[in-house]
Amino acid sequence: MTNTQPTLLDWQIAVGESRKRTGMASAVAHERTRFLDIMRVHAKDHAEQHGTVTIDECRAFARRIGAEPASPGVWGSVFPGGLFYDTGRVTRSIWPTSNRRKITVWRLA
Repeated sequence: MTNTQPTLLDWQIAVGESRKRTGMASAVAHERTRFLDIMRVHAKDHAEQHGTVTIDECRAFARRIGAEPASPGVWGSVFPGGLFYDTGRVTRSIWPTSNRRKITVWRLA
């Protein structure tokens, strides 16, 4: 059995891979933040005009402008506490992938 020590090249490759992963995670985080900013502005505008807003209205807007979240879980972060509050009402989602599950109706705080 040979006991080989990592070389300088091995170390440089490991550092490079680590920096690559960090950069990719940073890009995803930036894109997620940008997407959420756009969706929150729309949600605020919609709530100001119509009194309430749901995630379905945000998803429809995103489709119209050709925007996609980095991952589906981002949708759950559109309505931050402090800016919106839960009205206590729910409706059924019209989005096909949501299987008509109940979604919250939000109002501006």
